[in-house]
Amino acid sequence: MRGKLKVYTGPMFAGKTSAMVQELEKYDEFVAFKPDMDDRYSEEEIITHNGHEIPANSVPTDKIFFIVESINYEKVSAVGFDEAQFFDESLLDAVDYVLEENTDVLVSGLDLDFRRENFGYVSKLIKKSDVCKKLLARCEVCGGDAEYTQRIINGEPASYDDPVVLIGAEEKYEPRCDNHHVLRDGTGSSYEEVLSDIG
Repeated sequence: MRGKLKVYTGPMFAGKTSAMVQELEKYDEFVAFKPDMDDRYSEEEIITHNGHEIPANSVPTDKIFFIVESINYEKVSAVGFDEAQFFDESLLDAVDYVLEENTDVLVSGLDLDFRRENFGYVSKLIKKSDVCKKLLARCEVCGGDAEYTQRIINGEPASYDDPVVLIGAEEKYEPRCDNHHVLRDGTGSSYEEVLSDIG
């Protein structure tokens, strides 16, 4: 038998991690992993934006396959991966390995980066998932459904050519709807103008 793959995705502040954590806690025994670059709240727990927490292992983003090989699958019935967008391609093999051990895999992560492009390998996990829950947040501008993540640096929308991952930068993020998501190029052009330039 093969385990089930469940993916929770959407923009920031949509409740992806909370949904994954609530599902993980239904299992008798589980193991959770997070990328070691994500140290916003804790290195030993996954902590949701609303303060719920579960034990987790912070691991290098390129070593996850070797780590899942060491799990005792006679005791563990589910494995969770938080912030999946930061793991490298070895996450795909790691997920397959766990599933072949008849163990369920739960994944939470951003499917799109601030540019509205595929983020990491989450989109590939979505395609092979048994269950995918695309969650929405509340747009910070109009209060409508938000499916995108707005990056703001020093009070201004980020530019298309900004790095996808910024460590220690003066930035913040907001959920935004299609009408209020803004992406500039070096001249301050809008998202639509940037897309026309690169299309």
